[in-house]
Amino acid sequence: MAEFKDEKNLKENIEKITFLDFIELWNQDQEQTTPAHHKKIARWLEKLWLEEKSDRRGVLMSFRGSGKSTIVGLFCCWLLYQNPNLRILVISAEERLAGKMSKNVKAIIERHALLSHLIPKKKGGRWASKEFTIERFKEMRDPSMLAIGLSGNATGSRADIIICDDVEVPNTCDTELKREELRERLAELEFIITPKGMILYVGTPHTENSIYY
Repeated sequence: MAEFKDEKNLKENIEKITFLDFIELWNQDQEQTTPAHHKKIARWLEKLWLEEKSDRRGVLMSFRGSGKSTIVGLFCCWLLYQNPNLRILVISAEERLAGKMSKNVKAIIERHALLSHLIPKKKGGRWASKEFTIERFKEMRDPSMLAIGLSGNATGSRADIIICDDVEVPNTCDTELKREELRERLAELEFIITPKGMILYVGTPHTENSIYY
């Protein structure tokens, strides 16, 4: 991990703080270690984000209980740390599942040593578990992070990063018709993502005809 003198020095070197550095700092504060597979995921996610291409699309598949959603939540925090003007949309099979990730991201922002400046200074703003806006430079219509279910309405929204977290579950993929409907719903995300934005699918296959393949 890169070494920095203090918190001020860290904030002055935002671009030098890799995603893995960011995770290590968080885990140190939580008195936890960083598993090897988390380090591998962290390097892959950062590489995907830094690629200069117009169709940044990725699929993160890992075994159940591997902590992939936790890592992706930290990834969202790191992205907002790098650029507070980013807009992130989280979509899951159910709004409750999407809300779990956005709630976790909000909690990390409130507790991570490097993110206190992102907490809104004004009271009464959007600062809920399923929709919140951090302290940012631009005045924008869309929140910093929004969590919705597959049946939710994202029409008119714009996002720089879309996280599809567990969109494939038994209730959405146990028949060919449901899988086709799921693919059609997810295809609509291409009208929401901004140019050079990133769409990341996170989950575990539930069928041999998984959408992740």
